[in-house]
Amino acid sequence: MSYKIFDEEVEELIESDVSKAVDLILSRVQRVYGAVPLVHRFLAKRPEVFIPYIKLFAQVLLKPKHLSRRDVELIALSASIALRCRPCIEAHVEGALRAGASKEEVVEAMLVAASIAQASSLGEGFRALMSVGAEEPTSQPWLKPRNSAGIGST
Repeated sequence: MSYKIFDEEVEELIESDVSKAVDLILSRVQRVYGAVPLVHRFLAKRPEVFIPYIKLFAQVLLKPKHLSRRDVELIALSASIALRCRPCIEAHVEGALRAGASKEEVVEAMLVAASIAQASSLGEGFRALMSVGAEEPTSQPWLKPRNSAGIGST
């Protein structure tokens, strides 16, 4: 499958007929991902915002320099899980499988993401509790946060 969203045809259309360029880009996104994300549909109404946004999106997700497509999709899936973006999760599960990830690798990426998201959420909750007077729960001197603000110590 071709992951190409931008090429000379699109670049020429951007200069001559931006609405046709936007339509062509959206049809290519549809082909690559099987759907056009809500964010893309809304931003498409503002081509001056959409074109730079989608160029960055395409460059990072579809033409990685040092990562494989499989790895990019697993990372995108992990971020989607952590951020609880249902449409993103669905798109990147399919993308990871199409890019060669096994179902077991997809599940493992989900578990890693969920574990990090869980620890991060708990850490933020405990920091909020400490900000209203709760004491640090440990008295062992060797269990200290990385710095005095507790940053980095989930």
